[in-house]
Amino acid sequence: VDPGYYKIGENGAALYEASRAWRRQHDRLQEWRGGWICVHTAHLGRTDRKALRSRLRAFSLGGFKELEDGLWLRPDNIALTLHEIGRELNDLGLERSAVLFHASDFVHTSQEPVQTLWDREAIEQSYQAALSAMAESRATLEAKPLHLAAQETLRLGLAVVTSLDHDPMLPDKFDDTDLRSSDNQSMIDYH
Repeated sequence: VDPGYYKIGENGAALYEASRAWRRQHDRLQEWRGGWICVHTAHLGRTDRKALRSRLRAFSLGGFKELEDGLWLRPDNIALTLHEIGRELNDLGLERSAVLFHASDFVHTSQEPVQTLWDREAIEQSYQAALSAMAESRATLEAKPLHLAAQETLRLGLAVVTSLDHDPMLPDKFDDTDLRSSDNQSMIDYH
């Protein structure tokens, strides 16, 4: 906005806020009662690469997975209304013409249960890896020169926060929520 002075633009504000949301993610959760938040996008097409990238980023940050071509879903354990969730997804890049709806029950003919869309083992391994890396870093930081300690905390903090930002925040049935809470609290302490 002035020489040497930069400001996040209007289009980047939602992504900036999403990148800072890791500290309060747990405040946004509620008990899962078996419902689903669904988004239909098949009518939006896939030829506009920029729109597709923005859509996929919004779904990734929102914890959505694609069940079938153009049908995305996540457990309804987010303590926001459908309109609020839609507004957040739109702000992150989902086209406004996407169709959002709540499903309380559905039958999917796939052999795999719906919860296998999210790789529980990989998610929990990322929690364990982050916890181990932060513990190891804390144990050795005092002995390192300040510039090396600063580099390490920046590099590790960025990796953990990125992982937390992309955490789908799944309910107990899908994820070890205690391990996730430990990971989140550890990062708050490490920060």
